[in-house]
Amino acid sequence: MERCSRIRYRTRRNSMFLTKDEVVDLTGHARPAIQSRWLRTNAIPFILGGDGYPKVPKQSLLDKIDCNNSRDEKTESQICGLIDITENWDKVSESMMAELLGTTARALQGKRARGITPENVWSKVDGSIMYSLKRYEAFLDTQWPAHIPIAPAPPKPAATNLRRKKNTNQRTPVTLLV
Repeated sequence: MERCSRIRYRTRRNSMFLTKDEVVDLTGHARPAIQSRWLRTNAIPFILGGDGYPKVPKQSLLDKIDCNNSRDEKTESQICGLIDITENWDKVSESMMAELLGTTARALQGKRARGITPENVWSKVDGSIMYSLKRYEAFLDTQWPAHIPIAPAPPKPAATNLRRKKNTNQRTPVTLLV
């Protein structure tokens, strides 16, 4: 009997998942819903257990912590890769273009229908609308000048005396009886 309890203890201690206390320490919250949201936000993989608590594999944290590369270096390489992709890849779908511009696909559709977005920027390919990133950039450059001259600041108005004038008539206020 004693041997079985030791085996259970060892398997728990050497488990491939973090314990509930370790997950609480990692996320800073005891509630499983908040823990799950925190893990999702920080891109840490997990699975939900039968009890509703997130189970975090230890290996996923070890993969995230890499002593050779700092977090900034990883971000820079991802951005450079994204720039390389966009230079070679010009066409994007309407929904992707809306996401890149920070608007909705419906708003883009309305601009296209009203003629605000010129026809050379978008085209219909196999029934779906595709936008050209390079042509859209060129369109924006024609709409907005590269350098907007700043006008000189208007002269400041002369200081005026904003203090209240003294009651020169020396009248006492009249009290109204209601």
